[in-house]
Amino acid sequence: MSTENDQPKELLLQLLSVLRANGKDMFHRAADDGRRKLEVRSLKKDRNKMYEKLGREVERLVEGGEIHHPGLVRGVTRITELHSKIEQAQTKELHSEQEK
Repeated sequence: MSTENDQPKELLLQLLSVLRANGKDMFHRAADDGRRKLEVRSLKKDRNKMYEKLGREVERLVEGGEIHHPGLVRGVTRITELHSKIEQAQTKELHSEQEK
């Protein structure tokens, strides 16, 4: 039989047991949620890489004259312009660093 002094101990042990069980549940849910978010991020990264690969392929096909679509031609032209601007900016940066 438990005495009056043992009752608070037992209540505290029961409370700790409940808290521990709830903590485990919360931890597992958080871990599962983290895994799902990581999987989604990885899938989005893979999708974006495929878009980049597809874009480069389209660029080569347009430049090679294998496909002709006004929207694609405009896009490839814009990419070419951007490449040129990047090269110009890098050249200016290189020259300014050499002058220092």
